Amino acid sequence: MPQEITPGFSPENLQSIDQTLDAGSESAGGVESAAEKIVEQSVPVAPIAAPLPAPVPVKSSPATDSISKDVESVLSENIASIYKNLPADRKKAFKLKGEQITDQIVHMIRSGILQVKKILGIIRDWLEMIPGVNAFFLEQEAKIKTDKIQELFDREHASAV
Repeated sequence: MPQEITPGFSPENLQSIDQTLDAGSESAGGVESAAEKIVEQSVPVAPIAAPLPAPVPVKSSPATDSISKDVESVLSENIASIYKNLPADRKKAFKLKGEQITDQIVHMIRSGILQVKKILGIIRDWLEMIPGVNAFFLEQEAKIKTDKIQELFDREHASAV
């Protein structure tokens, strides 16, 4: 007659486990069968919740799309030939990082607060993914792209005033 084990360490639970272990050691299965009996008596675990569905992309307004396109065009200037020569795995990582940077910059432009040093740093880090790039070229391109993004920011916010 199996006893119902409730969660926690109550004296009844410990006594039940001791009885099961004693009975298991006397039987042919030994400790293994006693362990199986304890597992059978244990409290059922709640099933894991199903994963959440993938987020649905939100369509942006035409003004936001133009900002994204402008930022993408600024970031892609003068690096198309370099991008074509990258190996396939680096192309994918470079493109993904570029899209993340674009999203960050667009968010800054929309919020009305442009952090020039931060933009310069993330563009420089992004361009450093290109193997064998001259440090002076990298710094110059990062500065040029940052200046153009600042002009874009000024143009967007000047028309809003």
